[in-house]
Amino acid sequence: LVSVIATLFGIDKETVLALRSQHWGFGEILLANFFSQVSGEDLDSIIALRNEGKGWGQIMADLDAHPFRLAWRFGQFMAFHPGRGSGD
Repeated sequence: LVSVIATLFGIDKETVLALRSQHWGFGEILLANFFSQVSGEDLDSIIALRNEGKGWGQIMADLDAHPFRLAWRFGQFMAFHPGRGSGD
């Protein structure tokens, strides 16, 4: 999963491993990277919000990221990453 996340979001494997060493789950790492990608905020900002104790819903509100807009942007993100999610 480390390699998959790193490749999907264009980040270093070390970034994923560093978050894992801080007891972040893979789902949290995926969410943080996804929110970073679709909001334009850097990953460190998203991590800081989460480490401050904010929940994902509050982070979405802080980023003004409505769930439907996130779903639409996820579709765009996947369209620009051919083969992702298709079993390739």
